Amino acid sequence: CAVDNSNQIWCWGNNYYGQLGIGKDSNYYQTYYRFPRQVTSVGQVKGVSAGYSSTCVIKEDNSLWCWGGNDSGQLGDGTFINRAFPHMKITDNVLQISANQYNTCAIISDNSLWCWGSNWYGQLGLGFSGGNINTPQRVTEDVASVSVGENHTCSMKQDNSPLCWGNNGWGQLGDGTNIQRVSPYPVKISDIVISVSSGYEHTCALMLDRS
Repeated sequence: CAVDNSNQIWCWGNNYYGQLGIGKDSNYYQTYYRFPRQVTSVGQVKGVSAGYSSTCVIKEDNSLWCWGGNDSGQLGDGTFINRAFPHMKITDNVLQISANQYNTCAIISDNSLWCWGSNWYGQLGLGFSGGNINTPQRVTEDVASVSVGENHTCSMKQDNSPLCWGNNGWGQLGDGTNIQRVSPYPVKISDIVISVSSGYEHTCALMLDRS
């Protein structure tokens, strides 16, 4: 998905779960679009994050709207029902959103971090693992950015210190172990981190010196 210079959102590609926000064709083989389609039902937006089967946007009033696949509760609307259109506001005062295959996280205006969706690896950071949670849950505070990976999550605090949690089977938390972490866990990096990005089973960070 992309936001144009008039703050309209356009999406394209696979729409099997309704993740393009334009409605869903009943025929699986007709549910992909090779060219961008405008999501007219959501209005003007200022940010977007497209996950595996879901999409979330921040509207100009800083409200959060999500649609698409919802089998893990990743839309945060209190249900596990797939949505082919933006159908309800999830929360207000959102600064940043990050969506991936099974879960979603958002930072709101007081710099607190909220996450929802799958928690089977503790990737919501709530202090326990297991289950799917379909409403936003407060995780931590003083957060500057967040990036949701496949089954792990990393954030950066306002003092530029990185935190990661969730699945660690491939060392993607960067803590020198393969231990699953169910709460935000500090990543010790000697340089100053300015951004962090979580992938499928790996994580990358950008340092102040651009390395």
